[in-house]
Amino acid sequence: MSKIFVYYSETGNGDAVASLFKENGYEILKLKPEKPLPKMMFFKMMAGGFQALRNKPTFALPYSFKKEDYDSIVIGTPIWNGRFTPLINTFIFENKLTSFSLVVYSGGGEASKAKERMLNDKRLSIPYYIDLKEPKRNIEAAKSALSEFFD
Repeated sequence: MSKIFVYYSETGNGDAVASLFKENGYEILKLKPEKPLPKMMFFKMMAGGFQALRNKPTFALPYSFKKEDYDSIVIGTPIWNGRFTPLINTFIFENKLTSFSLVVYSGGGEASKAKERMLNDKRLSIPYYIDLKEPKRNIEAAKSALSEFFD
């Protein structure tokens, strides 16, 4: 069975999650934006949140992916302004993904609005949704929460 974890990470939380998936036999695809966000955290958060609110497409540097090559697709994304990051959103719709599991991670705050939005989107079928708080600082809690993927 071929499995992939496709993700975006701005602060390292996604990288911590990706390492857990890699340890458990998943192929890893890290998406990187064509145009990076500002370096200072305040401006990075403002720019990213504004992009997410406007739902503006953000394009990735070239990558190789064919959905038909995978039996299991898991998407990892931070939540910005209660939404997928624009880069992940663009990836999902460029690749015509309709069914995938979702792992969201945040440095703080609840992702309840994002969860409601995503699970109620009629275009998507999300069989598993897991919300992790600061996985790079709480790696054991993340490992435990993700265990259903690793059996």
